[in-house]
Amino acid sequence: QGGVLRLITRPPRLGRLAEVRLRAGTVGSARLDGALGWGDGGAGLLAVGQVSAAEGDFPYLDVNGNRRLRQNNQSAQGGGLVKGHWDLADGHGRLFGLVEGLALERGEPGVEQFERTRSASARRRLQAAAGWRTPSTAPTQARLVAFGRIEAYAFDDPQPVFAGPTRFELQDTTVGATGRVARALGEHALSALGELRREAAHTETTGDPSTEPARDEARLRGALTAVDTWAVHPRLSLTGALRLDLNTERAAIVAPHGGLAWRLVGPLWLRGNLGRLFRDPGFDERYFVGQGVRGDPGLRAEDGWGADLGLQWAARRVSAELVGFAQRYDRLILFAPLGAYRVQAQDRFAARVDGLEARVATEGRWGSVGVSWTGLRAHFDDALGAALPYRPAHRVDGQVAAWVGPARAFTRWTWRSRAYVDTFESRSVPAYGTVDLGVDGPLGQGFSAGAEIRNALDAQGQDTAQQPLPGRRLFLSLAWQG
Repeated sequence: QGGVLRLITRPPRLGRLAEVRLRAGTVGSARLDGALGWGDGGAGLLAVGQVSAAEGDFPYLDVNGNRRLRQNNQSAQGGGLVKGHWDLADGHGRLFGLVEGLALERGEPGVEQFERTRSASARRRLQAAAGWRTPSTAPTQARLVAFGRIEAYAFDDPQPVFAGPTRFELQDTTVGATGRVARALGEHALSALGELRREAAHTETTGDPSTEPARDEARLRGALTAVDTWAVHPRLSLTGALRLDLNTERAAIVAPHGGLAWRLVGPLWLRGNLGRLFRDPGFDERYFVGQGVRGDPGLRAEDGWGADLGLQWAARRVSAELVGFAQRYDRLILFAPLGAYRVQAQDRFAARVDGLEARVATEGRWGSVGVSWTGLRAHFDDALGAALPYRPAHRVDGQVAAWVGPARAFTRWTWRSRAYVDTFESRSVPAYGTVDLGVDGPLGQGFSAGAEIRNALDAQGQDTAQQPLPGRRLFLSLAWQG
């Protein structure tokens, strides 16, 4: 969460390039991004950085129709990334690496009924990776990567609504390595993947007598995966995979997967997948402690299976997709209410999730259009069959862009239906949608500018965590690229 890549994403193959972008707007927000890249064919280097800040407070209508001011919504962020590669002589492969860091501080105002005026959170992250891979022309492809990450999170609420001061700190450390080997043998493309990592967490909690003041946890995880993609016919390929997932906290898990890709006619493809779904809980899901929200140290792995089947069609300027999917969970991890003022991570739920996704997009010299829709039926698999919280039944997103001379005018919209926020369908947030308008274009000498109105219709609403969403906002930007 909270990445820094908003400009150039890879070094140039040849030459140098640079980009700077400044954006400012309502709610006292400002952001500066910069990037430098260099490449000479056999080596490349990219550096990206950004800083941003916002006062964040905005007016809104509460659930009773009263005009209020959302306070303690300020934020400040800084981050950077450096990555590069170097091709070794005599075709001995490529070395590559990256270093990325992030610092984020923000207010935590909470839900509108019980706003927190002094609570805040801080996040720090530093991660690095280095690796080697064979040349792309080698008959056997190999890749090795070593990585590490340190992430720290702190939540401080010196003046809670219902209790005394609370502070929670979590430091999450990961080190590990991954490797992959792949080779084509006739009609079969074979690959093997391995991963080993050590994860550790240290937590400190003050002001909560029901939680241990400090704890240290660690686990060792590993995985071995074998994949075979078989070209049965020039128009049909089948994929089979088997993953052995290891964790010192539980028994080994075997996860099979199967897939197909079938070219029916012309650019029309039928694609499908079937496999086991599982996920180990993160340390934050287990040990987080905040005002009214906490994890569960006893969480078990999420487990189920899933399948999808869809049609994809792509011509020169038009593409379309229709996909249906089904998921069945014997155990699903949810942050669900335990009472009126307490939400906790739980793993006792079985669930059924079925859905349909549709997307269509086209582009031309005049501009582009894209629209997507997701229909979802997500319910607990029990006698009551209530809807899963935080999952609206419908969501629509779209964008239209048109060239007006050298400038581009665009509009974006998004809408979701009502979403429940508890496990009994007794509380919900109403449907909500926004429309954005904007224009951008070149000024000459490498400069460009833009203006954007977000939530142009000033829609009032809440997200699925029952936090007020901002109304109409204006942003101006100026960029240079050379």
